[in-house]
Amino acid sequence: MSHLTPDDIQKLAQLSNLELTSDDIKDLPQQLAKSLDYVENLKDIQTDNVPASHFTTSAKNVMAEDIVDESIMLTSSTALKNASNKKGSYFIVKRIL
Repeated sequence: MSHLTPDDIQKLAQLSNLELTSDDIKDLPQQLAKSLDYVENLKDIQTDNVPASHFTTSAKNVMAEDIVDESIMLTSSTALKNASNKKGSYFIVKRIL
């Protein structure tokens, strides 16, 4: 079984920007260790005769090609015409981060 300490959990919580309770910090090492042990089982799968692949299916690119229809494109001046706050050819918006 993988060994995770409460300090490991606190570090993971900090890196993940999560606020954990003391109960979470107490319970999570055991829960995460079980998950990590399960993933560790993947090492036992024999893949010697499986060809390397980047994809899990044989699907090809099914996306449509982008086609630009300039007749419906907005010019900068048209797009900015009703903007309440602009600078040059840019919208000015409130910073969110």
